[in-house]
Amino acid sequence: MNREELISFIITERVSDVCSVQRSQNPDSYLKEKEYLNSWEKFMKDYPEAFEKTQEFLNHLTETQATAMESCYLTGIKDGVRLMQTIRGLK
Repeated sequence: MNREELISFIITERVSDVCSVQRSQNPDSYLKEKEYLNSWEKFMKDYPEAFEKTQEFLNHLTETQATAMESCYLTGIKDGVRLMQTIRGLK
């Protein structure tokens, strides 16, 4: 595993952990979201072409959001490291 793959793996695991905690803290919201997605899939099965196009759009949207989330996460880590270095420099 190269450096980029390792960073991506660590971020994926951390985000997964955070999402798991959020699901356990708010199970009703998670179940409501799941029900909504299931009903959407049932509805869209009657429209296979629209379903495929919508799925493509949602996959693109998910990838875009994942990239943005990774960037925010890395920025937060870099900010934390800079802050720690600044605090250490004040001693």
